[in-house]
Amino acid sequence: MGIFADALSSVFDDGRRAIRAASPENPSTNLSNPADWLVDWMTGGATYSGPPVNELNAVRATAVFRCISIIANTIASLPFNVYKRTDDGREPAPQHPLQRILHDQPNRITSSYTFRQIIAGGLLTNGNGTAVIGRNNAGRILDLIQLPPQDVEVERKGRGQSGDFRLDYRVTIDGNRFDVPQESMIHVPGFGFDGVRGISPIAAVGKQSIGLGLALEEFQGRFTQASARGSGVIEVDKALSPEGLSNLRSAFEKLYSGVEKSGKTVFLDKGMQWKSMQIDPNDAQTLETRRYQVSDIARIFGVPLHLLGETDKATSWGSGIEQQSIAFVEYVIRPWLVSIEQEFNRKLFRAPYYCEFVLDGLLRGDSKARSEYYSKGINNAFLTPNEARRAENKPPKPGGDRLLVNSASLPLDSIDERNEPQNRRATDQGNTANPTPPDDQADDGKDGDE
Repeated sequence: MGIFADALSSVFDDGRRAIRAASPENPSTNLSNPADWLVDWMTGGATYSGPPVNELNAVRATAVFRCISIIANTIASLPFNVYKRTDDGREPAPQHPLQRILHDQPNRITSSYTFRQIIAGGLLTNGNGTAVIGRNNAGRILDLIQLPPQDVEVERKGRGQSGDFRLDYRVTIDGNRFDVPQESMIHVPGFGFDGVRGISPIAAVGKQSIGLGLALEEFQGRFTQASARGSGVIEVDKALSPEGLSNLRSAFEKLYSGVEKSGKTVFLDKGMQWKSMQIDPNDAQTLETRRYQVSDIARIFGVPLHLLGETDKATSWGSGIEQQSIAFVEYVIRPWLVSIEQEFNRKLFRAPYYCEFVLDGLLRGDSKARSEYYSKGINNAFLTPNEARRAENKPPKPGGDRLLVNSASLPLDSIDERNEPQNRRATDQGNTANPTPPDDQADDGKDGDE
């Protein structure tokens, strides 16, 4: 174990030295002759298709913006509560001092929704979500302040057989740099390879795909802006002087070039002939390629196509959309929630308290699903009527805190037990209506017959 820890530490040390060798503190890197890493950091680096892509400008692609916003907004909209573990399970802890910070307002300028939206946005663009834990002199947590992950540097320190490593953070705010210990930093890393920082889904994975989408968008925009409806070649029956050719081109462009003049009728002088040479973007499969880029970007973030408005290749009605939405919650939203919960719990709470997202909040958008959930919960005794009313922001009702059960759902043997008194009464009534004659009367009847 010690050999492995030393070797791993050596690998990280080599990586840190390589990073420092290409850092702004290195005198060989300056603005007059910037190193490649600086150009890539400033612009995102060129893609094969041309447009540079980084974590900030990638949202120019509508599919990227939609994927990021729908995941971040979904996470931000879920209730985030504090609970206490008990012998019987758990119970809400609304009086815990962190309940207000997590559920309502983590700091003076940010709502809980916005705070969690920013954390999730950092995860989806940079691969990391970061926030500083503010404490008073007594160590009590006062607030959580979100930070752009681009402004946070993290360095892994420590070596030895015990594997006693720690993370040190350096934060840059308005040009000033501050050291922050790991105990005072919320750091939710996304998927990564070293457990220190998550990799950027944009820079490390989707850069080329997003760049191609932006290039296609730019091509189509320029094509539309510069094209004239029916653009092609004007043929004349005699040669034109350079001045005459220039005048003809200027006059034609003035009359017919541009989006606002698209579709106008072309008038030509005697001896001139128009031959259309327009290229339809559909013929060049431009639109099909753009549609594929939407699918490729959705694949990066794990968002179903129907949530991006693409339903050509997806079931648009019935169980298809429903199952895709359930899979989206189960395989995309839930892993992000677990990652956030675990980081918050290990930095903010001590047993028996912990925080957890309430996935039931996703049902709030569907009244039918909510009604069915509440009905099943009340009839099967895992929800009280007042719990359902509170979930719908309605006041409690007297007697609504009792657990109920559907009387039709009973064990088979209990049905016989419940019906036994009723069967006994029916038997007694039948005996009263048709009494059995005494033995002597029965004998007399026999003698008479004889």
